[in-house]
Amino acid sequence: MAGREDGVAGAERSGSGGAAWAEELLDQLRPAGRDVRKVVAWLAESVGGTACLLDGDGALLAGEPVALDEKLVADVLAGRLASAALQDRERHLRLVRVGAPPPSAAGVLAVARPTPFDRHGAELISRTAAVLELLLRAHETASAGRRLERATAALRLAVLQLLMVEDTVSARRVAAGLWPGLLDADTARVYVMEGRRDERDRLAADCLDATGGRALVVLCPADDEHVIVVAPGRGGASGGTAARAPETHCARSSPRAPARTSAAAPGTGSPVRRRGTPRP
Repeated sequence: MAGREDGVAGAERSGSGGAAWAEELLDQLRPAGRDVRKVVAWLAESVGGTACLLDGDGALLAGEPVALDEKLVADVLAGRLASAALQDRERHLRLVRVGAPPPSAAGVLAVARPTPFDRHGAELISRTAAVLELLLRAHETASAGRRLERATAALRLAVLQLLMVEDTVSARRVAAGLWPGLLDADTARVYVMEGRRDERDRLAADCLDATGGRALVVLCPADDEHVIVVAPGRGGASGGTAARAPETHCARSSPRAPARTSAAAPGTGSPVRRRGTPRP
């Protein structure tokens, strides 16, 4: 992104100015920051030039495009060069490799400006590259966490669907890897938690916390206001604990064999299906 070109770049200052840019860079790691676009824009402004972040394919991730030699970019991406500094006509360039966690490829931070980079400018670029690497790793970790949550939710739904067709053997086999002993009880209760559509994810999380992982918690595929909880019929944590929030209701079945889950689950005409059931 284009930055100021008044020659008073934050990275070039000494004394208290150096501490100031370090503090500003650390601010980019606070929860309110953590945006690679803002970091690249801040860098461009601080050095009085233009900056961009490229991904492993050379596509622009953040900032304004900087004309670069493709072979040089490829060398930095491949790790043959950790960084590069050169003068191209009337501009000075700095390229730094930005690592990224597998399976993502590395990226390149490129900075250009009309005046040479001194030691402080070079240091700011390298420190910014390290911050960008941390942010990319955090983003990838968060993305992996969301993918894991989606996969786990899909498995929970698969277990419930197996119970609905009375295939308890397969249901226990699928559940055994992630939730050992979850369906080993002789009897189970089915709870239907009802709340607002936009609060359903939070309600499901509350149910998971309330049951301590000792119950099957599923977002109902038929009603986007419902969360279904299959818990041991005796001695286990009940789904009703999570129904204490305002505008949340809970209905439950009597204890029955896990194979009879379909008789209590929504869509079968069971009393559990009733809306607005008082909390137990």
